[in-house]
Amino acid sequence: MTELSSVAPNADPLSHDAMLALRRVVMVAWLAIALGFAMEALTLAGRLAAVLTRLPP
Repeated sequence: MTELSSVAPNADPLSHDAMLALRRVVMVAWLAIALGFAMEALTLAGRLAAVLTRLPP
């Protein structure tokens, strides 16, 4: 039974160190995206709080 691979036939597979570096880059990218979403949520919560405190009783 043959195994299908997504790697081109003549391409060298990534070394272990290169794979770890790539994994680290991807993890940092995901953390940056998550931090951006968290900051946006805090900004929207601050705006909502400012609007709600200006409402008449």
